[in-house]
Amino acid sequence: MPQLPCGDNTIVAGDVNAHHPLWDVNCDTADEVGERIATWLDDIGWTTLNDGRPTFSSYRSGSQTAPDAAFCSPTLSRRVTWSVGPDLGSDHLPMLLTVRTGGAAPQRIRKTRWSFKKSAWLTFQDECEAVFAEAGPEHESVQEAATRFHQVLQQASVHHIPRGARAGAKPWALDPELEEAIEARRAARRDIRSGDRAAKERWVAAKQRAASIERRVSQQQFRDFVSSTLNKYQNLGRVHKTLKKWEVVC
Repeated sequence: MPQLPCGDNTIVAGDVNAHHPLWDVNCDTADEVGERIATWLDDIGWTTLNDGRPTFSSYRSGSQTAPDAAFCSPTLSRRVTWSVGPDLGSDHLPMLLTVRTGGAAPQRIRKTRWSFKKSAWLTFQDECEAVFAEAGPEHESVQEAATRFHQVLQQASVHHIPRGARAGAKPWALDPELEEAIEARRAARRDIRSGDRAAKERWVAAKQRAASIERRVSQQQFRDFVSSTLNKYQNLGRVHKTLKKWEVVC
C-alpha cells in the first residue's frame, strides 16, 4: 500500500472494510485486506490505535465488528487516544482521535458585567455608610477623598453585586421527545447480540423512529425561529451569533 502517506505526523483512519485481530477483538481470522494492511504496518513500523472495540453493527445479522481503524507511527501513538463515539444513527460508530499537542488553544475571554438586578442594595448601603462614617485623614485633599470614595464603592460592589459573563448564543436545545428517542436508540444498540433477531429489529425500529422525530422537530423549531426571533429587529445580534453557531454544527 505505497500510495498512503506514512510520515511521523500522519494518521491514517477510516472505514477500511478489513478485519484483523490487530484492531478487532471479535476477529479470529484476518481477511485478505486485513492481511495486506497488517503487512503494510509491519513494513513501515506503524501501529494500530484501535483498542479492539467494535465500530459496526450489522443490520442483517446483528453481529458487531471493527471494519473502521486508525493507524500511525509509534512516536505519534504516544500522543493519540482512540475511542468510540456515541451512536449518531448510522450502523457505524464514529472513531474519536484525541491528539495531545504542546500548546493549548486560546480561550475566548468574555467581558464581565455587573448584575444590578441581583444586587443586595440594603447591605451595600450599610457597608458604604459604615465606612463613610469613619473619619478620613486629617489633611485629606479633594483628590484623596475622591479616591477613597471610589475605593469604598468598589469594595462594597464586589461584596454585594454579582458579576459575570453571559453564555454565548447556542443552537436550540434538544426536544424532550427527541432526547428520549435517541436514548432508546442507543440502548437498543447496546442490547444487540449476535444471532438475536428480535434485538436487531428493535434497534432498526429505534433508529427509524429517532430519525423521523429529528426531522420533524428540526423543521418545527426552525419554523418557530424564523417566524418569531428572526423577525425582531432588536434580535439581529442574537440571530447572527446563532447562525454562526449553526455554520459550525452543520
